[in-house]
Amino acid sequence: MTLQHKILQDALNASGTNCVLETFDQLPSTSAYLAQMNATDANAHVVACDWQTKGNGRRGKSWDTKPGNITFSVCTVAPLQASQLMGLSLVTGVTIAQALQEACDIAVQLKWPNDVIIQDRKLCGLLTELQSSQNVGTTTVVTGIGINVIENDAVKQMGIGGISLQEVCDSVPAREHIIATIVEILLKNYSLFYQHGWPAFKDLWASRDYLVGKSVILHASEQRPQQRVDVQGIDDNGALLVSDNGVNDRSTRAVYSGEVSVRVN
Repeated sequence: MTLQHKILQDALNASGTNCVLETFDQLPSTSAYLAQMNATDANAHVVACDWQTKGNGRRGKSWDTKPGNITFSVCTVAPLQASQLMGLSLVTGVTIAQALQEACDIAVQLKWPNDVIIQDRKLCGLLTELQSSQNVGTTTVVTGIGINVIENDAVKQMGIGGISLQEVCDSVPAREHIIATIVEILLKNYSLFYQHGWPAFKDLWASRDYLVGKSVILHASEQRPQQRVDVQGIDDNGALLVSDNGVNDRSTRAVYSGEVSVRVN
């Protein structure tokens, strides 16, 4: 069934969520659509579509989805400068975990920096992008969220492998209900982050951390060699803490999401 604007709007209203909502049958990218707006007002903007043909992925990758999945983006204005928002993207992951527990009664794990994992496969991808705002001391935040709702053999063959809500839920709730639940929790969590920073969410992430204790491969670029490291957790800025695999001096160092991708192997 096509995404229903009225049902989604009613669900947002019922939760007390104040936002501007737009829905489309098809868009190249919900995040790109919102980024062009360069919003400056206090109201959140939510754009959802039934079929996203060229979504924004991390490190320049595109994210194409079949109709029937969840693809939407949320644009908000943070009352902080971009340098003060380290860890905000991880808050999105915590939000998805909380929302899926509430809406679908499933427990997921979080793979730093922006994947939601269940049964060792990827259920959801996230991307938080920051833009300079026209108002001094503020930052425009565009958060893109894609959740696999329907089974798709092509997605299962990608990277870590995909999994869908259809495979893990006895009965998948309406997409409108899931989106409204996520938006409600996301706006509350972002507000909490603006007041208290990443430490307010550190324990919530730690309880769902997919990588901690694992040996992983860090991949920075074609010009730099891959590194095998052991993951020690997340620091107070939302950076990944790692130590060199097989080295006697086990001192940890911080790795930031803009620098590397992480592969479990």
